[in-house]
Amino acid sequence: MKASLERLYETTLSLSQRLDMADSDELAALVELRDEVIRNLELKSNITDTEKRMLKEIGELDEAVVFRMIALKEEAAQAINKMSQSRLQKKGYQNAYAAESFFFDTKK
Repeated sequence: MKASLERLYETTLSLSQRLDMADSDELAALVELRDEVIRNLELKSNITDTEKRMLKEIGELDEAVVFRMIALKEEAAQAINKMSQSRLQKKGYQNAYAAESFFFDTKK
């Protein structure tokens, strides 16, 4: 338990120091590590003072990490919207008929 909490603390600390360069994969790995620590804490009956201190410091760094996660989410949403708009514009210029077809005009 203590090893995973220390790993979470170190990962959170190093990630918060270089948050502008962090990508979504690193943040996803951090979330998975947090889930593991939370599961272990739920199984544990008592928490030491050192663990409480580490958890408090992780909580203080949490705001900046969450802010970066939200920024990455917004970037992804903008990219998806841009792709959708591009697809719609491209669809307007594509042929709605088969290129090998013929049109016969007859007189009445």
